[in-house]
Amino acid sequence: MSHQDDESTSISRILISGAGFLADAYDLFVINVVVDIMNQDDYYQPLTKSMKSNIKTMALIGAVVGQIGFGATADLIGRRKVFIMTCSLVIIGALLSATVQNTSGSFGIYSQLCLWRFVLGVGVGGEYPLSASITAESSQNKNIAKNLASVFSMQGFGTILCSIVLVTVTSTLGRELITMLNGELH
Repeated sequence: MSHQDDESTSISRILISGAGFLADAYDLFVINVVVDIMNQDDYYQPLTKSMKSNIKTMALIGAVVGQIGFGATADLIGRRKVFIMTCSLVIIGALLSATVQNTSGSFGIYSQLCLWRFVLGVGVGGEYPLSASITAESSQNKNIAKNLASVFSMQGFGTILCSIVLVTVTSTLGRELITMLNGELH
């Protein structure tokens, strides 16, 4: 493999890791907005302070589990396989979080959201050590610090993107969106 191929592979791995960190930050911070919007309705059960805390922290708890579990697992079975597993968990957790159902009973909308946010968090947590390892291993020694900083800086962009999406959606649809969602969920 030529030096140019090595550099191209390195750049693509760094871009993939950076995109993952952007998406992870978005997924972790968007829940604050979602909970505020959900607070507009009771969804068959009140959104208590305790449940708000649970919803907001489940992804963080999952992230700790993912960091511990997947970091060690990657050393055993390989980073590539585990990175694909963690990305899959993030996608599954995000999709299922977006499709929670308003049901009565013990496994209502808030409990469902907690479960899928935990799954998402496990994936996010697994991506953290793997992204750092993949970036460091793909970089030339002189560029490791710069490349790691570039990848981790994408978290800031993910947080900003969350705000941009919120402002865009609320300024475009505003109260009509909340009314529409409330109508569909009842």
